[in-house]
Amino acid sequence: MSLQTVANFKFTTIGLFVSTIFLILSLLFDLDLFEKIVDLLHSVEAYDVDELLIALFIISAGLLIDYHQDRIKKEYELEHKRLKALKATMSTVHDIVNNFLNNIHLFIFEAKAKKLTPESIETLEKLIQETADELRELGDVESVREIEVVEGIMGIDYKTESAKKK
Repeated sequence: MSLQTVANFKFTTIGLFVSTIFLILSLLFDLDLFEKIVDLLHSVEAYDVDELLIALFIISAGLLIDYHQDRIKKEYELEHKRLKALKATMSTVHDIVNNFLNNIHLFIFEAKAKKLTPESIETLEKLIQETADELRELGDVESVREIEVVEGIMGIDYKTESAKKK
């Protein structure tokens, strides 16, 4: 049994462990735990509290099921938030890189016409540096605040976050 399996079935593993201990103790000390539990239930029945025990058992089962469902719901919501943040991040990265690539097209046209001037080369280097800086700023965000990059597409407001740090 792998550690991952044990982690996935934590309560089952605990139950197996406790059951094994009870079984070993019963065999070693000749204990009959089942008869003691039955005797306890008979004494409870004498006081007419057995219905109360059944009600408590049903309520406990309901609480366990509700707790489990709530945990699953919270995990789903957390995963949904992570996916939303990832999509916003990727939209922002696409926006930054696409802006850079669109600007590069101008330099490709100039280079094809062999008219690339020192000023153009300097502007290209500046664009490369700005793109690298924007991607670095995006990587350094500490909180995710979404903004609409273009109509219907959400991105991350990394510029405001970066300005706060300076």
